[in-house]
Amino acid sequence: MPESVESNLPVEAPALPRLETVARRWWATLEERRGDRAELRRCRTPEAVAFLPSYHRLLSELRKAGLNVPSERLAVIAGVLSHVETDDRSNSFAENMAAQQNGKARVSGLRFRRLLAIDDLPELYTALVRMIHLLGATASVRDLVQAVLWWNDWTKKRWAFDYYAIAPNED
Repeated sequence: MPESVESNLPVEAPALPRLETVARRWWATLEERRGDRAELRRCRTPEAVAFLPSYHRLLSELRKAGLNVPSERLAVIAGVLSHVETDDRSNSFAENMAAQQNGKARVSGLRFRRLLAIDDLPELYTALVRMIHLLGATASVRDLVQAVLWWNDWTKKRWAFDYYAIAPNED
């Protein structure tokens, strides 16, 4: 049975910078390991991601750093990050979705609200991959790692504030 996104997380807030550093370093290696990136991108579910050696390299690096991330959340992180080509460190993922393009938000308010309604990790995986493609494969690696790790009401509220601060008129 898939892990509930409301479950308790074993990653403490002070460990988050180490997690982000390891995840970003692993993500950067995908540029050189294009075969790994291609395999990850073909995965349609977090379970499929967990069967790949590149996922297990990330898991191993996290364990070496003394971090324990729930396996399904880590699979979502690995799979989603494989679709990111450019790390936008200046904006949150929600701010990128709200950024104006042709006078409208890059991601419609309706699509954004549907994303926030997701409570299932496999469904979140699919939705985030779609959003990354809508954003031209540019996203904040840090924000995606944090969001997937703590996909809960607090994260959803933070994203709503970020999104509607830029796109207040999106219905």
